[in-house]
Amino acid sequence: MKNTLEALLNQHDKIDRFKLLSSKDILAKFELATIRARSLSNLDRWNSNGVWCSAHDEWRTLMQSGSDEEIILAMTDPGENANRLRQSPPYVGLLSQERRNELIIEAGLSPPSAESMEKASALLAAGFI
Repeated sequence: MKNTLEALLNQHDKIDRFKLLSSKDILAKFELATIRARSLSNLDRWNSNGVWCSAHDEWRTLMQSGSDEEIILAMTDPGENANRLRQSPPYVGLLSQERRNELIIEAGLSPPSAESMEKASALLAAGFI
């Protein structure tokens, strides 16, 4: 039981690390105006599809009226609140799958299988994500 719990906690740490690495990479590669625009577009699409959580409201406020510094902090701060927000990042879709896979491996995780990617593509094409 203890090993299972430790493995789960370790997995969560790796996922958190991946999300932080991704956010930092996005900030290094894209202008904040692009990040804001992609985020708001994704949030609009998710909302119209009925996919919503409280973090989305926080991200919308940040992307619409937050300062650049506030957005950067939300994307990169190691603290609990920023980590919580990064669990629902609205700026997905900016990095290529190849780059995402590199960051997944860097975080100590395994990249998704080809079958998982096909299923995700089908959901995306259907407008669910």
